[in-house]
Amino acid sequence: MYMNYKKFLHAFLFTLTLCSSVLFASHVQAEKIDLAGWGWSSNIGWISLNCTNTANCGTSKYEVSLNPLSTNVLGFSGWGWSSNVGWVKFSGDANHPSPNVDTSTGKVSGFIRVCSGTINKDCMSADRTDGWDGWIQLSDSTFYK
Repeated sequence: MYMNYKKFLHAFLFTLTLCSSVLFASHVQAEKIDLAGWGWSSNIGWISLNCTNTANCGTSKYEVSLNPLSTNVLGFSGWGWSSNVGWVKFSGDANHPSPNVDTSTGKVSGFIRVCSGTINKDCMSADRTDGWDGWIQLSDSTFYK
């Protein structure tokens, strides 16, 4: 029970931070939107959504973007950076839906992945064997009814 609550709180705080970063996008859906700012996770700390936050675009260019998927849905893509855990990939896989935001409700859903949750820290190799696979669920489906 504690683990589920902790995961929920983590996802809620990260989702809340991401929602504040993307609310401006609810009326702009014709093209890609590059985000700036930070996401917060109670477990891993701050995640930079754009290299301009840390003024290191010359050495490591990264950004998280929103792309129109349908009339009211924007999909996240790209990479974020956390000084605590490294690269964060804003993309899902066959078992984890990619992250998106429904602009009509503000609901953020899907998964992002901390690359250090894989053996080679590349977001594509096998999961680590210590029980943490790096996936972060951005919302709890029981929260949004």
